[in-house]
Amino acid sequence: MTTKSIGHIIGTVIIIIMRGGVDMRDLSIAKKLTLLGIGVTVLLGLMVAMVALQSHSILNDQVNTLGMEMIANNANQVDQYFSELKTLTLGIASGTAELLETGQAVTDDDLESVMARYFKASAKELNVLEMYVGLESTGKVGTGGDWVEKPDYDARKRPWYIQAVQEDKVILTAPYVDANTGGLVITVATPVKSTSGKLLGVAGIDVDLKTLSDMITSYKVFGKGYGFLLDREGNTICHPKSEMIMKENITKPSGLITPELAEAGRKMISGSPGFVDYSFQGELRRTFFSPTRSGFVLGVVFPASDLNAMVRSLAIRQLLLGLVTLILVGAMLYGLSRSVVAPVKRITDSLKKLGQLDLTQDQNDQWLRE
Repeated sequence: MTTKSIGHIIGTVIIIIMRGGVDMRDLSIAKKLTLLGIGVTVLLGLMVAMVALQSHSILNDQVNTLGMEMIANNANQVDQYFSELKTLTLGIASGTAELLETGQAVTDDDLESVMARYFKASAKELNVLEMYVGLESTGKVGTGGDWVEKPDYDARKRPWYIQAVQEDKVILTAPYVDANTGGLVITVATPVKSTSGKLLGVAGIDVDLKTLSDMITSYKVFGKGYGFLLDREGNTICHPKSEMIMKENITKPSGLITPELAEAGRKMISGSPGFVDYSFQGELRRTFFSPTRSGFVLGVVFPASDLNAMVRSLAIRQLLLGLVTLILVGAMLYGLSRSVVAPVKRITDSLKKLGQLDLTQDQNDQWLRE
């Protein structure tokens, strides 16, 4: 039953009474008051039911509004995280460019003391595993941490170096699993150039994504659900379930990804913020999602069962409040009925006795002298 249908019922009841479905003139005062009480009770009951039905729509709108506001704010937090990493990388590039251009540093070994200072100042705060500069002149790498490249290592042939040179800006590589730690890592890199624009090398940092993952998976709506992060293609970067990370593409059905979830996943990577409903493992879910400026897609899952539980809780409170209201109104009408009907009945009985020329008095006539 919808709000519109309930309103129609209320209107119909009122019209029936007003049009003479019940002839009020033929009823006694007691019956009129009783009918009034029934009418008020029915109307209040219908109003309580209407409010209970509206509560689902209201809460649904609140969840959607809060969810979209939250996903926008959280996407900004993700972008802020990567912005800090990019700022650090640009700072390394600027500092080493000056050293290389002025001749204060010529080889990779000359850069390592400077890189070590950068690493000591910033590594722990941003969860940086390593920072380095690959030289265009030799392909050698000056590092700030413990990494020692192999003798035949040539930075100019590495994907992070090539991508930074080709795009000529700060770049984020696709996440990958670090061979040493087994954790998920991303490389941030940018070209190192002289004041004349000559390419001197590429500065890069390797960042453990655990801090970012912990932040993202903690995201919730109304204290429920969890967050996750996808790349542009739908590959899972951060997720509470480790079996999903870098193993599942949310747009492709698999043992873990149902066709319905895959269809929802394609909407998530469409490039626009929004939300989508779908069933997963027998549970109805609503996922809010938004692209980030850093090239990822952030999502937050909200279990629809929690929305239904919130609606039930609110409906029960409303029904209890309505029941208390009905009891109070009934008690008031009952008291009003007794206070009005009893004197009228006494007057009627006295007039009847006078019509019969019965002038005897009894205790019930005491009220006439009061």
